[in-house]
Amino acid sequence: LITADGEQMMFTSRRSNSTGGKINKATNEYFEDIYACRKMENGWSEPLPLPAPVNSVINDASVGLFNDGRTMIIYRDVQGTGDLYESRREGDSWSEPVPMGENINSPDNETSAWFSFDRKQLFFVSDREGGVGGQDIWMSQWDESTSSWGPASNLGPTVNTFEDEDGVFIHPDGRTLYFSSKGHDCMGGYDVFKSVLTDGKWSKAQNL
Repeated sequence: LITADGEQMMFTSRRSNSTGGKINKATNEYFEDIYACRKMENGWSEPLPLPAPVNSVINDASVGLFNDGRTMIIYRDVQGTGDLYESRREGDSWSEPVPMGENINSPDNETSAWFSFDRKQLFFVSDREGGVGGQDIWMSQWDESTSSWGPASNLGPTVNTFEDEDGVFIHPDGRTLYFSSKGHDCMGGYDVFKSVLTDGKWSKAQNL
C-alpha cells in the first residue's frame, strides 16, 4: 500500500524479525506482520515492522488504505477466521486496530477491503453465505445516523463467480473496480480484472 503522495509504503511480509518471531505450526512459516518504509533519495528505506498495537503475535496484514494515508485496514485471524480492523495514524503512531463492525465482519473470512474516495462506501471480500460462491466482493454504505457500516450487498455475478475473488480496489472515480479472480476468463490462478459501474450496474468483468 502506497500513500497518495508516493512517500510511504506499507506491506505485509513473513520475516524473522516479526513481532514475537513465532512460526505458525500449520504452515511452518513466520506469522505475517505489517512493515513500513519511506521513499529516500536513493530508493526505499529499510522496512521495519510497525510496533504494537498494529502488529501482534498472530497474523497482521495491511489490506487497504484510505487516500489520506492515515487510515489503514488490517486483516487479523484472531478466532481462526479472518476479520477486518481499522487503525488510524496520529503523528507517527498508529492507533489500536478496531473491528469494523458486525455488518463487515462475520463468522466467515473477510480478507481485503478498500474505501471509496469519499469514505462513504467500503468494498470488501468475504466468503459469507448468500454470495455467488467462494470469496465474493461485497459493498457496505456508511450510515451517518449510527456512525457505522450498513448491511452489506453482494456485487453480483458480473463481478463475482463460483471461484474466489480477492484484492479489491476502487478507483477514486467511484465507479471503476479492480480486483483479482480465479473465475471469469482467467488465464490461470488469480488474474486482475476491471468492472465499471454504469447506470447502477457493474459491467462484465474484463481481464486486463
